[in-house]
Amino acid sequence: MARARRPRPGTSTFNPDELAQLWDDLAGRRDPGFQWDGSSYGVSRGAAPDRDGLLRHLAPLRSLLTLAPSGFPSHPNLATALMRLDEKHSGLLRTSTRFTERAASLGADQWKVMCKHVYELQKRTPSDLCEPLTALVGLIALRPPDAATEPAPSAAAIVAAPATRAVFGAAEAKALFPDLGDSDSSDEAFVVSSPEEATPTEQEQLPKVHTLPTEDDLVVTQVTCKCDECVLKRKTAAPSKVRLRQKTNDPNFMDALLRRVPSAAIGGQRKETTPRVALKPSKRNSARSAMKPSRPISGALKIVRRKPSLKRKGETYLLDEGGYVAGLSSTHHEDYDARVKGLVVAIEDGRVASTDDAKRWLAQSG
Repeated sequence: MARARRPRPGTSTFNPDELAQLWDDLAGRRDPGFQWDGSSYGVSRGAAPDRDGLLRHLAPLRSLLTLAPSGFPSHPNLATALMRLDEKHSGLLRTSTRFTERAASLGADQWKVMCKHVYELQKRTPSDLCEPLTALVGLIALRPPDAATEPAPSAAAIVAAPATRAVFGAAEAKALFPDLGDSDSSDEAFVVSSPEEATPTEQEQLPKVHTLPTEDDLVVTQVTCKCDECVLKRKTAAPSKVRLRQKTNDPNFMDALLRRVPSAAIGGQRKETTPRVALKPSKRNSARSAMKPSRPISGALKIVRRKPSLKRKGETYLLDEGGYVAGLSSTHHEDYDARVKGLVVAIEDGRVASTDDAKRWLAQSG
């Protein structure tokens, strides 16, 4: 014959304030030997019980299992007790105020893991337990196997059982629905035509109802004719034509009215509807493109040569005390170096006196 299975243990609910009171003395100590957030018990739920870790938490577990003898304390009650202790003893859960609720919830999970491991030791009843753990395990109250729930009734028994149904009378049924005193739903709400004509006794007996709105309460905001002729006129008259007749003198109205629908492509509407503004040239481009005024050539002349490479063409240009005078590169002429030397001779002879004359001489020579 198969052995009867032990029933599932139930969750023990308790008063969080009572547990917080039992733990208050331990919470007031500077170093109780463990962490209240449960991090000092580094064993997961499915692992084997850590006896050394249970001995480290022996004092608080004894108080907890006294209130939760099933070994499965209520998670909300346990988390609330931890939050009450952290509120009284600041920094108990080692977190900021905004994360206290989460830290208490995670700590409650760890304390439940410890209680479950104590429950597992009670089920196995090992013989090598030390005396403190034996006393702790003895706090777990296991349900006997014969305390299992009654077997489910058979189908024949369910069919044979007479069907019983509660019969409600009118008074019982009316009591199930509260009377909110809404007079709008009653038939007598607007029966009284002129309560002023009734006698004082009759006025007291009349039900308190909402009076009908008078003409002063109504404000006419719009009148629309629903005849066939007016409806046909509204359908045939296009709104755009009406606005066109009213704003014929507006030059921008036709452009706005006849504007093409923007493209539905990605970025198409932005490209078509955004007005195009001329981009301002950068300082580098503007410095190169701007026409520099001509100046006279003065001082000692200096020829600067740049050898050609894979990334740049050969170049020769002329400098004076004022800066750049003129120059040529291999892109302009293959004999660019000889041309710049000829420019130096022309400047020394007096034929070229300004920077514009030097550029013009290089362009016309040869």
